[in-house]
Amino acid sequence: MKIFARDCFYRQGVMALLDKMSFDYTEQGIWVSDKVFLPFFIFPKNNVLAIYNNIIKQRIRSPAMVFCARQTIPFFQDIYFAEKFYFVSLDAACDTVEKEIKDSINYYLTERPSEKVALCPYQRLTSREIEVVQYLLQGHKPSLISKNINISYRYISMYKRSAMCKLQVETFTELYCKVKLLERVLLNESYKVEGCIVTEAILENK
Repeated sequence: MKIFARDCFYRQGVMALLDKMSFDYTEQGIWVSDKVFLPFFIFPKNNVLAIYNNIIKQRIRSPAMVFCARQTIPFFQDIYFAEKFYFVSLDAACDTVEKEIKDSINYYLTERPSEKVALCPYQRLTSREIEVVQYLLQGHKPSLISKNINISYRYISMYKRSAMCKLQVETFTELYCKVKLLERVLLNESYKVEGCIVTEAILENK
C-alpha cells in the first residue's frame, strides 16, 4: 500500500501514519522529544517547475524532514547543499515511509557535527561552463555568445550540455529553476562561492 501522492490526500496520509506511530505532531512537524521540534515539508509533485514554485512561496527551514518523490531528492540535495535535511520518499510503500521517518528522527537526534565542508554545485563546473550558462540564462542567443567570448556554436552546445549534466538537470527549465533557487539560497545565506551565476533569466528554452 502507498500513501496516495496528491497534495491533500498525501498530507492526510502522513498524519494518519504519524498517528499510527504514536508521535506528537502538528501539520508543520513532529515533536521528537519534549523540547525538540522537527519541521517537515511535503512536496507531492515530481515536476521541477512545481517544486520551484512551492519553494518560492515558503521558507524551508533547516533542519527539517522533506517528503518528496525519490527522483527529486538529488534536486533538493543540490539546492540545500549546506543544510541538514532528512528525505522521506513519498512514492514508497507505507512501511518504507514509516522506517524512513524513524531513521530521519534517529539521525536528527544522534548525528554529530561533521567536519566535511559541503560543496556548492557550482564548484563542479569549469569557468567556461559557468560563463556559457550565465549568458544563456540571461537570454542571449548563441550568435551573441559566440561573438562575445569567441567560441563556436559547437562549443557553446558542448559547455551547456556538460554543465547540465554536472548539475543533474535534463531540460533548460530545470536548469533555470535550479540556478534561480541556488542563487536564492546563496544570496540569502551570504555564502561566499566563486562563480555565482546571478541572473534575471527569462523562463524560455534557448
